[in-house]
Amino acid sequence: MKEEKTSAHKQCMAIYWTWHTNNRGFKPKVDASDGDGMKKMINYLFSLTPTTKEVVDMFQYILNHWDELDDFYKRGTRLRQINSNIHNIIDFFKNGQTAKNKTGVSSSYLQKLANDLSTESD
Repeated sequence: MKEEKTSAHKQCMAIYWTWHTNNRGFKPKVDASDGDGMKKMINYLFSLTPTTKEVVDMFQYILNHWDELDDFYKRGTRLRQINSNIHNIIDFFKNGQTAKNKTGVSSSYLQKLANDLSTESD
């Protein structure tokens, strides 16, 4: 399992670096607390799904759909912030929006996502 977590960590860090540079417009600052946040997030994602590929895919999905999140979560782009909110971020995508969310995401899309996430965690 250690090798899988190390592999997932490396892949997710590369995904994050590329995403942040391309979508935020500058290279991210990654310090020890961010590395620790990534490690904790990887451990949590492995508790939801058993394979490295699914962990990496889930992290990629979150970043690919970042703009659909509430503004509160969108502002927290450091890995330590993403980790501290990972439960709520996954809940947002898996179980849909609250009445306060105004992202314009269709309910059918959210249902498809919920189904995809449900099958990934089985």
